[in-house]
Amino acid sequence: MKVALVTGASGTIGRAIAQTLAAEGWTLALHYNRGEEAARELARSLQTQGQRAEIFAADLRNQAAILQMVLNIREQLGPITALINNAGVARDALLHKMELAQWQEVLDVHLNAAYFLCQQVLPDMFSGNFGRIINIASIVGQQGRRGQANYAAAKAALFALTKSLALETAQYQISVNAICPPFVLSEMSQAAYERYKERILSSIPRGFPGQGQDVANLTAFLCRPENGYITGQIFNADCRPTTW
Repeated sequence: MKVALVTGASGTIGRAIAQTLAAEGWTLALHYNRGEEAARELARSLQTQGQRAEIFAADLRNQAAILQMVLNIREQLGPITALINNAGVARDALLHKMELAQWQEVLDVHLNAAYFLCQQVLPDMFSGNFGRIINIASIVGQQGRRGQANYAAAKAALFALTKSLALETAQYQISVNAICPPFVLSEMSQAAYERYKERILSSIPRGFPGQGQDVANLTAFLCRPENGYITGQIFNADCRPTTW
């Protein structure tokens, strides 16, 4: 059985990823923290379509909660064969005004949780000689952004984690890649979009925001068995020019 864990499945991008993977035959473990009702609604929608999906709660800042979630998924659905590290949080502030708690929470959710989750799912992937890990990153990790030093640092570190883990796992038919989404209207980005709409749209060559489906399509492609040769890569699911 193909079991995919999508963290942050109740959000815009996570929901699109879950729906697309389910359509390709994956059993879905839908993680949420605060968005329980949205996660339940997504699970019900997938189940109505004849697809298997269950929800699992965990605070990704808490290692014990992560470990328990993985155990629960293994018991209910089986070993995880695809991990989509998608959950995110923003705690923006200029660095000289940033509280340690703001710095730490962003690194915990974006980077440390990815470390803990990868560590927990890898043994089953090793024994099954198959696995897919997709880290949802950001062009902010490539370019930086004023007021988001914590977010940029976490995403840049996620690039390095992706490349290093890909080297460690390639011989086991496990692929590890990262995807940088376009600017997508979501719960996390809505306030910024309303405040800086003209500036944001002027930076997008197509003139309009991307969609969660843009990320979901690429995620599904990378999760397919026939595409396992691709590993250690950073993909920009975007139309904006990027620089390193």
